[in-house]
Amino acid sequence: MHRESRDIEPRQSTWREVLRKRVVRAVGTLAISSMAISCLGGETNTPEGLPFHDDITIESIVSYGQPTPSEHLVMPRLADPHILKDHKDSFYLTGTNEIDTSIIPVYHTPDLKSHELISAYSANVQDSKHDYCNLWAPAMMRTKEGQYRMYFTAKQIYENQSCEDSHNDQAIFYAEAADNNMVFGAPHKIHLGPHNPRTHTSSKCPADGCESALRIDPETVRAKDGDNWLFYTWYGHGQNVIASVNLDDPYEHHSVAVPVAGDGNINEAPDVFERNGQYYMIYSHNFYNQAYGLKYISANSVWELTRKYQQAHTIASAQRDQQGKLIGNIGHSSVVEHNDRYYIYYHKGAFDHREQMHNRSTYAQELLFDGDAIRPLTVPR
Repeated sequence: MHRESRDIEPRQSTWREVLRKRVVRAVGTLAISSMAISCLGGETNTPEGLPFHDDITIESIVSYGQPTPSEHLVMPRLADPHILKDHKDSFYLTGTNEIDTSIIPVYHTPDLKSHELISAYSANVQDSKHDYCNLWAPAMMRTKEGQYRMYFTAKQIYENQSCEDSHNDQAIFYAEAADNNMVFGAPHKIHLGPHNPRTHTSSKCPADGCESALRIDPETVRAKDGDNWLFYTWYGHGQNVIASVNLDDPYEHHSVAVPVAGDGNINEAPDVFERNGQYYMIYSHNFYNQAYGLKYISANSVWELTRKYQQAHTIASAQRDQQGKLIGNIGHSSVVEHNDRYYIYYHKGAFDHREQMHNRSTYAQELLFDGDAIRPLTVPR
């Protein structure tokens, strides 16, 4: 499906309208924040409340005859990236907006060389009964009916309630857009039948077990038989665990990755893709603000994509200086194919001299293979 007319004014008014409604609802007076002023009438092409890079190119990550790819900054202050390939010359990038986690930005790129903001999603605008905070880790897909669906994690709270005062926890929701203007509608809970994984907003685990709560880091993939699978992370009992559920046959669900020694009790952020009939899942381990790193497993089918059957391999680790101090980490990837080559988007955390992480930004490089094995990433300090 090709993009509709890409005239400048209609596209800008899409996300301007979203933010105008958000400001009116949140403020309720004629006072308008500096972010809203820049959105509604300023000369800038992108609001201050959203990550933006005005000179984005990943030409340097394409290794013309070179054995080692180079890393390139894609979007400052965008974490947990996800990139959707719509068709050969149309891709959409989204992620966690570290500047304002009440908004999810969506960028369009025709060639992975330039990324242009086309919409900004606010669940608060679309739901008249609730507010939402901590909108993290969105993931987009095309449904079998041709619509666009975005899964995301958020904390659902009462209107005007503070995020900290809520007794709810993070949960996965979804919203849909009718066309590729990516204007997503009301957030919905995921209901897959009794005793199956589902949206669970309470901070307490469901009666049938913590693994039934769709908590964070949604990811979707279509299997060879056409079924859509949702990978997600649940947490409880002091650990984060990756699991999967067949959205077309939800009684089929599996434990995918349980932390082992060295994982810091955390396996999360599944990134699933297919190459040459082989399925891969790249995932993150350890705390996001500590020694975050990337591992992967692979299998011949989606349901076999589990550490119960497959060996995990490390492809990127946190970075330390000569004194052993943490200076950077890497995690939460998203792989996309373009012109028979594969590219991996991920975020990197930057640390200060006290080993405290102060921001995350999205980077990319070409993903290279030795046969069916993924080569370790090149991550400069």
